[in-house]
Amino acid sequence: MTLANRKQPRSSQRSRRKIRSALSACSAVAFAVAIVAGLAAACKPPAPRGAPPPRLGFSSAAFEKQRDLEQRFRSSVSAEELGKFHAMVTREPHMAGTDGSRDVAESIRGALAAAGLNVEVIEYQAYLSFPTTVAVDIVAPIAQRLRVTEPASAIDRDTQNPRLGPGFVAYSASGDVTAPVVYVNYGLPDDYAQLAARNVDVRGKLVIARYGHSHRAVKLHTAEHAGAAGILIYI
Repeated sequence: MTLANRKQPRSSQRSRRKIRSALSACSAVAFAVAIVAGLAAACKPPAPRGAPPPRLGFSSAAFEKQRDLEQRFRSSVSAEELGKFHAMVTREPHMAGTDGSRDVAESIRGALAAAGLNVEVIEYQAYLSFPTTVAVDIVAPIAQRLRVTEPASAIDRDTQNPRLGPGFVAYSASGDVTAPVVYVNYGLPDDYAQLAARNVDVRGKLVIARYGHSHRAVKLHTAEHAGAAGILIYI
């Protein structure tokens, strides 16, 4: 058996010491650089007062250009002119498919053309829903016919327009319903759940709901799903 116990040459040991020394020196240099960088950051003068804060997605020059563009756009918009345009398109009732609707389309076309735009008016053939008759009556304990048109107001001349029609929900089914009335608040699912928790059954009843908090179609769908025979929506 031969036991080999070789010693590393002295030159190799000296090289390792040199490497260790070199690594130590590099570490010291890196540490010194980190200290200098930290001191430089700490000694960096603060931004001058009044300087705009940096804007996400914009360089300073690009932000100033964008802000100038937006300011010019806002300056070109006149609230007074917008009010005039709104008054023009709302001066008469304009239910879809009526002459009033055509007048509004022509008014908008003229305004856009005057602004320098090329405008094309396209006509569509569509099925629209118009009521033949709308009537609501109390039959008990007293008989009374209720109005289905908006009452005129002295402070709102538009309510006095004779071309205003009765309130109705387009595409709702035709029918004649006589049934007890149940108040369902806004006619939303939670309202029916509250009634069910109090053992109030709306099946086969005529429910009356307040306007708002959802689209009219939601109120109709919810009433139908609950089994109601009909629904009245009031403001």
